[in-house]
Amino acid sequence: MIEFAILIVALVLSVFGFKKMKKIQTDKGTSKVLTLLASVSAAFIVFMVTMVIGFVAFVDTPKPVSKENTLKILSVSDYNFTIDDKQAVGIYIGRNDKEYFSITVPRSMIKQGNKIIKNKDNYIKYADITASFNGKQYFFIVNDSASSILDFYIQKIDYKNKNAIIKVYTKIYNPDDNSYTEIKKQNFVISGILFENLTKNISK
Repeated sequence: MIEFAILIVALVLSVFGFKKMKKIQTDKGTSKVLTLLASVSAAFIVFMVTMVIGFVAFVDTPKPVSKENTLKILSVSDYNFTIDDKQAVGIYIGRNDKEYFSITVPRSMIKQGNKIIKNKDNYIKYADITASFNGKQYFFIVNDSASSILDFYIQKIDYKNKNAIIKVYTKIYNPDDNSYTEIKKQNFVISGILFENLTKNISK
């Protein structure tokens, strides 16, 4: 709608410019050919300038995604709990406390180079993932229309500098409408107190 309005304004101004230039050239006694050329040139320039100014001023341009919307490590659990009788740690990846992925893996697996892959062919019980986004809850589901996956890899564990790098890829589903949310393969850094929580030795 805005683009159409800009086009109309540009056409009106170009017609006005054409008539104005024609009158000036006629008053000067310029030949008809030169008058026509000058008038057309003026009309074209007015049209292009109006279009450029209009689009720059009024048409929305794509905006970069805010850094606040990117996924990051929100927290890492430091308390005693188990999954399938194994001491576990919860890693929360998301935007805020309402939009996040919760990944649970055994503490015994928190070693450099270890990988956990959970899918329809490897439905392991000791790892799990859920998510909450846009008011919907997502779970690890495998059926005829949904095929969840969790690919969790510990790329680096640096005890001296207290940081770890994990690589995560996941796709999980909402059971009500089979919509899904995912983390495309991405590296996340865990450092400081969160690193201590990740590598904490908790006995039963």
